[in-house]
Amino acid sequence: TKKAIEHLIVATRAEPNYAPHWHFLGIAYGRDEQLAQSSLALAEASLLRGELTEANYHAERAKRGLPAGAPAYLRAEDIILAASHGKH
Repeated sequence: TKKAIEHLIVATRAEPNYAPHWHFLGIAYGRDEQLAQSSLALAEASLLRGELTEANYHAERAKRGLPAGAPAYLRAEDIILAASHGKH
């Protein structure tokens, strides 16, 4: 699972607007019990697919498991804002 996460992080950096990479990264993080990171990756995938309610749900869930002010926490807030404005 750790190797899959490493490869999928590389994939999301190479193609940040490709939702399946984010989706599979979310699954991999979940299987590795990194639940906040899993939710954040699933929020990214949902936002890219235009599933704004799902994006908001996963981003809110991610925030609960992330340290306030951390880059991932701030990204979750960005996703919530984008979803509330109908942007992706």
